[in-house]
Amino acid sequence: MQGSETFGSLLHGFRVRAGFAQNALARAAGINVGTVNRLERDQRLPASRRQALDLARALGLSMAETNRLLHAAGLPAEGFGPAITGNPVICEFVALLQDETIPSPDRDELVAVLDHCVRLVARAHGRAAGA
Repeated sequence: MQGSETFGSLLHGFRVRAGFAQNALARAAGINVGTVNRLERDQRLPASRRQALDLARALGLSMAETNRLLHAAGLPAEGFGPAITGNPVICEFVALLQDETIPSPDRDELVAVLDHCVRLVARAHGRAAGA
């Protein structure tokens, strides 16, 4: 995750991109406008994972964007259990892949290296990679 990607900065950026005022986002997510304001100013984190997901849904975020928002709040990502989302190496790997400031060829190379490692370990244990 980028150092500047706090929950508040992400939420603010996604809200502005979506063209919502704070009160419109609050209505769409079913929360108080003061809560949205405090979240964007990093005065607090979401009260629950559900609240973060309601904000993501209201903003029409992709799965990757939702996971960036959840990660910034210290919450588990969508689509993965705690064995995955609790592993800091995996979380950092995903954050790097989602970081658009890293050139695409560098991200592609990171995936290629991981793919190579996965295939080596799978082969060593008699499994086909991806099985």
